[in-house]
Amino acid sequence: MLQRKPVLWFLTKKNKPFSDGEFIKECISDVANIMCPEQKTKMDSIALSRRTVVRRVGKISDDLMSQLKDTSKQFLWYSLALDESTDVQDTAQLLVFIRGMDANFQLTEEQLSVESLKDRTTGKDLFRAVENCIARTGLEWNKMASVTTDGARALTGKNVGLLKLMNDKIKAEHPGHALIPLHCVIHQESLCKGALNVKHVTDSIVNVVNLIRAKGLNHRQFRALLADLETEHLDFLYHNHVRWLSLGKVLRRVWELRE
Repeated sequence: MLQRKPVLWFLTKKNKPFSDGEFIKECISDVANIMCPEQKTKMDSIALSRRTVVRRVGKISDDLMSQLKDTSKQFLWYSLALDESTDVQDTAQLLVFIRGMDANFQLTEEQLSVESLKDRTTGKDLFRAVENCIARTGLEWNKMASVTTDGARALTGKNVGLLKLMNDKIKAEHPGHALIPLHCVIHQESLCKGALNVKHVTDSIVNVVNLIRAKGLNHRQFRALLADLETEHLDFLYHNHVRWLSLGKVLRRVWELRE
């Protein structure tokens, strides 16, 4: 969204640590010393300390959010996509994505917010987080066309689920308007996978992978075997039940190494 893209913009886009700014400054200084020694003093004066990076990244974030707010004011309709998960610190994070269309049929898709839930993750808690997010960004409830979620009970519950609470609020404030609930396409594939009943296959594959990967000796010997055979892949993949998409990758890898 920014026309000027400073070094820190690329630093944050690549998810690099803020301390890498000092490393980048050293690289710039060395390049300047070789390519244009007369400009080395100017290069050395560039402020890329950790505190400077934090402050400027904050300004970039505020500027991007300001531009998104200005763009969202032109939306005729918009939809939200919500997903709740827990990070490595056991903090529940609700990701909110927005897709809006203006009068010129220009579509805008952005991550609207990441809401941290410190306590419980019931439908009411999720609703308060979404409500605060919408209020903070200045969006209008009557322009919300649909909400896409997975099948979690806290999101789709009939009585106190997030979608039910959002629909109740919209109907109370804007009679005649109702949300269109949609199920995430990726999670629809997950539902299809669950209906296939391939447990007799996955259990055997997972047991084989665990036998090889769980013990250091077995893992080293297996990798040495693959290296000697000069196979395309040099290791097995773990199956993570939280990230169900890994199952297909594990099965494909085992099938390709079956010989």
